[in-house]
Amino acid sequence: MLDADDLFSGVFGSRCRVKILAALSDRPMSVMEISSLTGLEQTSVSHNLRFLKDCNILSKAVIGKYHIYKIRDEYGVLVSDMVKNVRRHRKMIERLSITAFLLIYLLRPVITTDPQLFLSFGQYTSMFNMLGTVF
Repeated sequence: MLDADDLFSGVFGSRCRVKILAALSDRPMSVMEISSLTGLEQTSVSHNLRFLKDCNILSKAVIGKYHIYKIRDEYGVLVSDMVKNVRRHRKMIERLSITAFLLIYLLRPVITTDPQLFLSFGQYTSMFNMLGTVF
């Protein structure tokens, strides 16, 4: 089983993976169903499903020509709870994200003087947009 750091940085660190896990938290699905529900390209879905399966987050069953993916029982409750909480508290998360985004960006010269640790405004914007479009 993955530890919390690996789970959040590797698995939840990708918008595509989070969308896929959110879709799979409702029921097992095929690649085509996930692609249709999330709006992601099938190749991207397949790539990220392979990653999640390699991490043992998902299991796969082959039924005819369809590959059906399911969240493994060990992670089912964790993923399901995460998705439910984010959906339930989405507005609050968005407000907090905006506040945190602005504070971090405005205070970054105070927090560190190491130029390698600075993110550009575009990188902050990209991270913020990812938070708003995941769920």
